[in-house]
Amino acid sequence: MGTILGIFHFGMFLFTGWAYFIASYLLYHKYNNPMTDEEYTIEEIVQVTQCTIMTMLTAGMIVPTIPGITKGL
Repeated sequence: MGTILGIFHFGMFLFTGWAYFIASYLLYHKYNNPMTDEEYTIEEIVQVTQCTIMTMLTAGMIVPTIPGITKGL
């Protein structure tokens, strides 16, 4: 159980670091957002990454139930 949770958190932190790396690249090189045809803003980047992190944390709450589900099957 601890190993599965550790792997999940490692993946989450790896994704967070990767997302902020891509965000800094987009901001530094002044890429345009294809939806608005304007440059990306820091607010947009933070909103997207925080939303993704919250989704991953919510999905992580499912991980502790996996052993119970497998026992039930």
